[in-house]
Amino acid sequence: MATVREIVKEALLWRGVIDPENEPEDYDAKAGLRALIGLYQEDVVAKVPLKNIPVTTTTYTAGENERISHVSGAAVTVTLPLTIELDEAEELPDGSSTTIRKPRDRSVVAVSGANPQAWLYDAALGEWIDILALTLTSEAPLSRTHRDGLIGRLAVLLRYPGFALDPVAVDAANGFRSDMTLRWDVERDPVEHCFF
Repeated sequence: MATVREIVKEALLWRGVIDPENEPEDYDAKAGLRALIGLYQEDVVAKVPLKNIPVTTTTYTAGENERISHVSGAAVTVTLPLTIELDEAEELPDGSSTTIRKPRDRSVVAVSGANPQAWLYDAALGEWIDILALTLTSEAPLSRTHRDGLIGRLAVLLRYPGFALDPVAVDAANGFRSDMTLRWDVERDPVEHCFF
C-alpha cells in the first residue's frame, strides 16, 4: 500500500517534474492531492451506478453503491456496511453457500447535500475510505491493486507545460480508466470477433 504522497511523487517522476532523489515541493504535493481526490471522484465514484436513497431520518445504515440524501436537506450520519446481506445464497469456492458477504471492491457510498461525503471500499484493505478527507499521509485507495494505473492517470491529470509525459504513464492511465469503467458494466455481452 502506498501513501498519497508516494503516489503523487511517482506521478511527478513519470511527468518528469522531479528527480528520483527529490521530494515534491509543497505546492506540487498539494496540487497532486487535489488532483488525486478529483481522480477518485471522476474515474471511480462517477463510474459506479448509484441507487438514490432519500431518507427522512438523520441517521442511516448504508448498503453498497448508494447515494444518500435527506429529503429536507438536513445532514445525515451514515453507518457504512461491513457486511452485505444477500437476497439469494451465493456459492463459495469450497462448494458451501452464504447469504452474507463483504462489500465488493470499489463499492461506493455517497452523501449529497450541503455536506457531501464519499467513501470507497478497498477490498485489499478491507475498509471504507473517505476519499474527500484524504491527506498526503493517508493510504491511497486502490494502490495495492492498481498502483501503476493510479500513478499514470494522475501523471496525465497533472498539467506541467514544457514537461513531457512518459508514454508508459499514458498506457497505465488508459488501462486504469478502462478497469474502472468495465468493472461496473454488468450489461455487457461477450464480444465475438468476426473477420471477413
